[in-house]
Amino acid sequence: MRRKCSRLFEGLVIDWKSNEFFRARIKLTIFYAIIIAALIVLFSGTLWFEINEIHDNFHQEKIIESNELFLDEFTDEFADKILLIDIFVFILTTFLSYFLAGKNLQPIAKKMKQQAQFIEDAAHEIKNPLAAIFASGTSILRVKEISDKQSREVLGEILEESNRLISLTSQLLQFKDKEHVSLEEVQVKKIVEKIIQTLQPLLLEKKIILDTHLVNFSLSMAESDFESIVFNLLHNAIKFSHKEGKIIIRLEKEKKLSIQDFGIGLSEKEIPFIFDRFYKADKARTFGANTGSGLGLSIVKNIIHFHNGKIRVDRGKTAGCVFTVTFK
Repeated sequence: MRRKCSRLFEGLVIDWKSNEFFRARIKLTIFYAIIIAALIVLFSGTLWFEINEIHDNFHQEKIIESNELFLDEFTDEFADKILLIDIFVFILTTFLSYFLAGKNLQPIAKKMKQQAQFIEDAAHEIKNPLAAIFASGTSILRVKEISDKQSREVLGEILEESNRLISLTSQLLQFKDKEHVSLEEVQVKKIVEKIIQTLQPLLLEKKIILDTHLVNFSLSMAESDFESIVFNLLHNAIKFSHKEGKIIIRLEKEKKLSIQDFGIGLSEKEIPFIFDRFYKADKARTFGANTGSGLGLSIVKNIIHFHNGKIRVDRGKTAGCVFTVTFK
């Protein structure tokens, strides 16, 4: 028994030292317990004061002189019962406080865990291109003589990885707090056409047919936010489409944007995770293309939720998938 108690105490000490959530939960429980104790003392003290006052009045006025002994016994017994009830209520509410503290802190703990995971994933993604740049630079230093062709190849690799780093840091910055984003009236058709023009080289490279059905409407949001939504969704559709494939873009008057591709699509098990930060679907879907950072769809979801919109992904009836965004 002593050994079990000792292990339990050691476990609590370890949790206290290493688990920030556990420390915060205990502190919040103590805070709740102090408030509850103060309320119990206040209520019981007031009740005891009233009982004593009645008792003294009975003695002074000798209303029930023959039952003085009974009154004294009743008062003492009542005090004992109040004390027992107070102890029971305090213990019960302390346990409830511990439970409620855990419930209240759970979203904070979840967010802290997500932030820690985000930092770890971001560090991993940044580390890869840096390691490639370092390896390329080291390979040049180790070779005594290097041809102009080899130098250009190595420099090309360094520039490619540097560009990947720039793109990654730009995407990471899009997760910044949007509290102070300035809103404006955005004409969506014009922006969609602009993004199509930007991505035209990729469409031509894969000989993809783009079918557009664009009905203009306006949105109250930052233009850069809407550009990010369209760019990421369309770029994703191009990346995961077959050569000589087809993509359909629709803008509907109900303030809906949908982008459909006819590539391999997503499996059922991938759909719940597709908007997670740094999540990358099966590499076979990219047809040898760069899989990217895994941040694009997460950025899209973050922007849409900030503007109280909704995004849904559905598997195509025959192939590919459809991303549908509904704006408020």
